[in-house]
Amino acid sequence: MFCFSMLCFFSCDTTDDESTSNIKQEDTSQFSVEPSIEPSVEPTDELIEPSVEQPSSEVYRSNLIDIKSHYFEYNRQVTAGNPLQGFATSYGWGSPNNLFPHSLEFRYIPLSDLLQSPNTYSFETGLEPYLEEAVTRGNQVILRVYIDYPALEYGLPEYLQGDVPCENYTDHGGGCSPDYSNSTLQNAIVDFIAMFGTTYDGDNRLAFVQVGLLGFWGEWHTYPHTELFADDVFQQQVISTFDTAFDITPIQLRIPAQDSPQRDIGFHDDSFIYSTLGDIAWFFWPKMIAAGADSRWEIAPMGGEVYPPLQQSLFDPTYIVDTYQQDFQQTITTTHMTYLLNYQAFNMNGTGYTGSQFQAAEDGALALGYEFTVEQVDVELAGLEAEHVDLQIAIHLRNSGIAPFYYPLQLSLYSSESGISVPPHAGIEDMLPSTQNTEVVFSLQDVPISELILGYEMALETEYILDGHHILWANTEQILGKITIDVAQECSFDGGQYILGQVIQMHEKQCYCDVDGLFYDIENELCF
Repeated sequence: MFCFSMLCFFSCDTTDDESTSNIKQEDTSQFSVEPSIEPSVEPTDELIEPSVEQPSSEVYRSNLIDIKSHYFEYNRQVTAGNPLQGFATSYGWGSPNNLFPHSLEFRYIPLSDLLQSPNTYSFETGLEPYLEEAVTRGNQVILRVYIDYPALEYGLPEYLQGDVPCENYTDHGGGCSPDYSNSTLQNAIVDFIAMFGTTYDGDNRLAFVQVGLLGFWGEWHTYPHTELFADDVFQQQVISTFDTAFDITPIQLRIPAQDSPQRDIGFHDDSFIYSTLGDIAWFFWPKMIAAGADSRWEIAPMGGEVYPPLQQSLFDPTYIVDTYQQDFQQTITTTHMTYLLNYQAFNMNGTGYTGSQFQAAEDGALALGYEFTVEQVDVELAGLEAEHVDLQIAIHLRNSGIAPFYYPLQLSLYSSESGISVPPHAGIEDMLPSTQNTEVVFSLQDVPISELILGYEMALETEYILDGHHILWANTEQILGKITIDVAQECSFDGGQYILGQVIQMHEKQCYCDVDGLFYDIENELCF
């Protein structure tokens, strides 16, 4: 860490650098911390004992300002395993065979496991065990509920099967597609969505909820039997009900259907890097562009699954880019992906990725989603008076990832000495990826000097990650999501170090250690 000091009087122009992209002032003028030391500060064992008389009853008041800038090292590798982004696996298909970092896992659940009879829901047996198991693994769940999963047992609740006809098909391993126009089925689906949201919206065990329910695999199509799919009216009803039911937990849809591009709804591409980018109209991103949904990533998450047949060769040196085998970095950058299901990364050939493929995949996973880094912190000390000083901390941070953070997120500041927090700065989730810093300023008045000795810690905090987990900064200096800011000031004299406000005797004058690291007398004149 490097720093420099700049000294000025109150009359100096201390306007922030015009190169700063955004200025956000956090008013914490009411913040006050009780002193934890006695009125007169004694030197520590390491300090030179000043040969002084007792300080006079006069109170030293400084007219100086000192600013020190601290710089931090960018390091993406330390963010491995950050919550709510990266590669995911599915423990329903098998436990990982390697230690690939992850914080997400995917789960399919049939509607029949969650709905037993009209308005009778079985979340306790059909969903809760999966959520609790994921928590023990330190993961949050991406969830999709389905009715018709080709080649698997029919997912329609048994009590509905006598009232809702279905059409058999042999494609994709075969199955039975329910009559989505059936009013009994429609009412059951709508009521389920409403109860699902009432029960689980904002539950931090859930990361993202995919709308699902309709079509093969809940992917909102019945290709090649397009006539079997739900009509526009019911599609819209499902979308509207989901959007109303989930206000906190982000929801995602397979395609930009109906008015979903105008809502706070994200999207998932389940054939990622196979049919994502290009000029072919049915590819994922051309569909998003045609629907005006290509900027929805700014408010709602993009995710999906690496196309399963390509999972084994992706990140291998033999991987060749072509129309149906697309460039990973270009594709995630264009679509702003937050997460991707990539089961083979964890389980391929009984080992998952190994060697150079493992390393390349880890780098790829780290490039997904949000990432926050601090580049500079400016510490301003001013208004020293007796045992107190005014402190301003300006944090220059940016989202160095490719997507926002999609839950409420705040920047918090804590005193390392007392553990007391300053009122936090909210709205960090609104920061879009950028090469420019945003400046967040905390202003603290009349801070006891004792609070400065151990410094302050900054952290990104949200209630929507698992307890005990942290959002890791992309900085070498971070430890478990916290970066310490050095705010202390010392003065040197005769080989000793003295803390801010400490008094020594010099030429029959009492001299006070001030914010610029020099000693001044009661008249604010330099002592030497």
